[in-house]
Amino acid sequence: MSWRIIALIVIMASLFSGCGETPEQEIQQSDTEAPVISETPETETEQVETEHDSTTRTETGNIDISGEWRTSLGDMILSMEGDKVTGEYPLGTLEGTLTEKRFDFTYNESGLEGVGWFEFSEDDNSFRGVYAIEDVEFVWEGFR
Repeated sequence: MSWRIIALIVIMASLFSGCGETPEQEIQQSDTEAPVISETPETETEQVETEHDSTTRTETGNIDISGEWRTSLGDMILSMEGDKVTGEYPLGTLEGTLTEKRFDFTYNESGLEGVGWFEFSEDDNSFRGVYAIEDVEFVWEGFR
């Protein structure tokens, strides 16, 4: 195992110890899905009512994933322009393309680059995905 992977594991462990939910947010969680926060993002998009929930869409019809996220790698901020997404998190930056409920991205952590993807939940308020470092995949989860 390379020193980069070991260093990242140590950093991730320290970030996990600081992750927690705030008392003013209700979290719903099942055994098979990432946590879901019952909160509507503040964006300038229209609300589309479905039979299960209220889903925010951008003018291009994509789900709106912009805003603040609590993730297993620390707090992350995502910005969208059309289907292009950029983001920042404590270890680096990411950029990629959103297609339906899947975000495929590349990331950069101080010169260490790799790829990953997120799949968003039915209500678009949580995700689960992976990112790869030197052919080793790690889980990356988050919610808002």
